[in-house]
Formats: sequence, C-alpha cells, structure tokens
Amino acid sequence: GMDNGCITKLSATGNLIYNATLNKGGLVAYQDLLLLPKGGLVAVGGGTSAYGNARITRVGATGEVEFDKSIGNGQGGYFTKIIMDRHGNYITVGVDGSKPAQARITKMRPEGKLSFDKGWGAHNVFNNVLIDEDENIVAIGGDVGDGQGRAYLVKVDGKGEQQFELSFGKPGTIFEEMLLLEDGSILAMGGGAYGTGNASRIAKVNAEGQVVFDKEYSTVDGKFNAMKVNDLGQIFACAEEKDKGRIVKLRPDGTELFNKETDAALYALEVGKNGKVVAAGGNVSNNTGK
Repeated sequence: GMDNGCITKLSATGNLIYNATLNKGGLVAYQDLLLLPKGGLVAVGGGTSAYGNARITRVGATGEVEFDKSIGNGQGGYFTKIIMDRHGNYITVGVDGSKPAQARITKMRPEGKLSFDKGWGAHNVFNNVLIDEDENIVAIGGDVGDGQGRAYLVKVDGKGEQQFELSFGKPGTIFEEMLLLEDGSILAMGGGAYGTGNASRIAKVNAEGQVVFDKEYSTVDGKFNAMKVNDLGQIFACAEEKDKGRIVKLRPDGTELFNKETDAALYALEVGKNGKVVAAGGNVSNNTGK
C-alpha cells in the first residue's frame, strides 16, 4: 500500500534473498506473479480502478529489476492475473482506467515490448485467464465493484482479435474461476455478493461460443469458490452464501445430481478417485465459530 509495491524472495530455509521495493506513483500492490525458468519472476498489479496504472515488473534471480512497465494514464488500472504462452509471451488481465472501467487483456513480449492492450465491456474487471490448445486467450471476470457490471467471458486469438464475448446474470455478477475441458469448452463459476440478487452460478460455453448451460443453483445470494470435474465429466462445486454454504454435484449438462446446503461457507474442494468429495470453509463474518 501507500504507493509501494514489494517483491520478496526467501530461500528454502526462510533466509532473505532479496526484498525489492518499487515506489513509483500509482503502484498500490502486486497481485500475481509468474516464476521464470532461470530464477527470475514477473509480477503484476497496479493501482485501483480509479487511481494509478496497471503494472508489470520483471525481476532477475537476485532481485535486479530487468524491466518495469506502467500502463495507463494515471486514472486507474491494475492487473489481477498473469500467465505465459508457449512462446514466452506474458498474458495479463485486469481492468483499465476508463470511465466506466473496462476489463482488459494485455499481451507483452518477453523483453517487455507491448503486443496489444485492449479493453472490453463496461464496469468490468477480468479475474482469470487461460490459453487453449489453439493459442486463443480466454478471460473471465465481472463487476468491478460498482454494482453495474455483469459476469463476463471473452475469447480472443493470439493477436487480440475477438472470437466471441458473452455476459451473464444481473448487475453485480462475477466469474472468478474457470476450467478448460478436453473438448475445448469452458466452465466458468461465480455469482454475486450479498444484496446483489445474484446466486451461485456456473456456465458452460463450447469452443465456438455457444452457451451449453447457464444456471444458478440457489435461491439466495452467493458465489461458487471452487470447482472440480471428474473423469465422467461430472461437476463438483462449493459456495458461500450469507451465513451458509452449498455443495453441488452436476451432470455434464448442468442438471443436478445433488445440491446440499451446509452450515458454513465453503472455500475449497477436492474430489477423490472413489467419488467422494471433501469441502472446507467456515463463517468468518458472523462470529458463529463454525
């Protein structure tokens, strides 16, 4: 915070290797990083939706800054996620400083040269990104925090040309996590915060951009936090609601095999080879101790 981004590296035994602090104006925090093969890393973050710029910084193995890029006009923006394609290019997503804010996808070459930086939608931020087998980029996100954005999914090619874009739900909806299935389909999950009128939601979109299903799995506000798919294509997901949680098992077409309410919000989930599912969580805001 306070315009200071920090990147810290420790040894396997916890000894400090370096602590790099970058204090150019508009850098509130780094939010994600990518480890590089020779011990370096690339970190992304930036300001807020109304202050600062999006930021991408590459640091060598001993903490020396190899490049530090600030993208924007100082009116807001940050990156939330970074991945690397098979050619070593950096793919980052987040939000720009437009009014209203647009979700952004940015591609940068390994040496730091910008390939493209494009915005989509309005009142939105991208929260996650992946690359499919054809080197297309898929990004998901939703409401940036002003209650006006909707859950959002965009697919572009390696040059940033749009293949399709889709929006889901009512204002205030978000997608946070997704899975790429063997047939090229995307499963995206999310929902909405309490008071938005958005329940826990999962959507499945095929490789051509057709919506296979898009469903809410509760009658109260909430969002899915974790999702797994087994060898049969069955979908398991767990959610948080106001003072409860939820765990569901779905067929590949989104129809329910079970849908159970739990006494506490659920944040993590694993599925065993025996078909059993384990989810964990708790209520952090209502002091129930569950």
